[in-house]
Amino acid sequence: MSMKSKCDQYDVAVKELFSLLDATEETDEGREFHPVRIVCCRNDITEKLENVLATLKSTMEDKG
Repeated sequence: MSMKSKCDQYDVAVKELFSLLDATEETDEGREFHPVRIVCCRNDITEKLENVLATLKSTMEDKG
């Protein structure tokens, strides 16, 4: 598999990941909520994860 093909697969996978993480639904009462959550009981890991996800998301948004 070529490097370009692997990069393309990576891009598709990351876009799909953020599509899942950014999913928004509406309750019967009309309130919006995000049903997908990543949970961690370690605050330092949660903060690092948030930073990594923010970096990945901004990278994907830059690519279009």
